Amino acid sequence: MGTIYYFTGTGNSLSIARTIAGKLNANLASIVDYMKEKRAIDDEVIGIVMPVYCMDIPKLVKDFLRTARFAKNSYIFVIVTCGGAPGNVLHITKEILAEQGQTLAYGTVIFLPDNSIVLPTAAQKKQQMLANEAAEADKICIAVADRTNNSADLKNKFWYVFLKRLLAFALRFGYKVDAKTIDTAKCIKCGNCERVCPANNIQKDGSKYVFGENCENCFACAHWCPVRALTLGRLTPDDKTHYTHPNVTLQDIIGQKNGTQSG
Repeated sequence: MGTIYYFTGTGNSLSIARTIAGKLNANLASIVDYMKEKRAIDDEVIGIVMPVYCMDIPKLVKDFLRTARFAKNSYIFVIVTCGGAPGNVLHITKEILAEQGQTLAYGTVIFLPDNSIVLPTAAQKKQQMLANEAAEADKICIAVADRTNNSADLKNKFWYVFLKRLLAFALRFGYKVDAKTIDTAKCIKCGNCERVCPANNIQKDGSKYVFGENCENCFACAHWCPVRALTLGRLTPDDKTHYTHPNVTLQDIIGQKNGTQSG
């Protein structure tokens, strides 16, 4: 029927992409893996599932949208996952696709637990979100099967523009997330941080791991570290703020980089 492309850091987008691909009898494909060797995409139906990072599209997904060679007249739908406000991500996606001569037919949001560390989802709400996931996936599958088109509703909202800039400023200058460090006293050299990083931004240098300049701020490295040795500026996951999707494994996240995720 088609292919569902996904990008994920801690599993939300992979979980929903995998569910929808199964229900629609579609292929499941990693955007990270696709970007290593771009090829023409001739599917009749193309789904794109991605998280919202600070009310914006992950950089790698923006590159995908701008460079992927979609077949003309494909039915394209987009699902964004987030713990709070999605911002103008669907509108921005629609504009990027329009620049490539493509139409975003259908876009929707699924609310799943937040991995931002800054704004952790309350435990009770987290369980409710996860419990609602299957029903939300069913609704999307019905909409896609019916070739629903809500493109005209995906409009830019000016207050989201302001709020996105405010959040970006707070993360960069307040929480200083660009200053990522690894506590060498805690680090057990398991290499999880390097293996899950979708941007290959973490490399081993001798006996330690170092960060490059191409971070997606997906926070995968911190959340998949078994000993919580990573600090993202002033942010470090703890019992309250740590989150990975319960139906997604470490191997699934690693598999995103070579197309070997399970499901």
